[in-house]
Amino acid sequence: MRVSTKGASKARRDHINHEIKNMRALLPITLEDQERLSYLHSMAVICTYIKKSVLFQGKFSYCSHPLMPLNF
Repeated sequence: MRVSTKGASKARRDHINHEIKNMRALLPITLEDQERLSYLHSMAVICTYIKKSVLFQGKFSYCSHPLMPLNF
């Protein structure tokens, strides 16, 4: 059975949203702050968190995002 394009698109979106929620749960911020973040802002903060993790390992030279302080 073939899934419609509309159904396949919704399944992809659902999968992406689920993964964003999983990654957002790993951030060192309160649950309240996590729930306030849109998916777009969540991705920005997740990327910043990863970049800063690399920075503190001495492999990245610059990273900044207003929602993720340097002393996370």
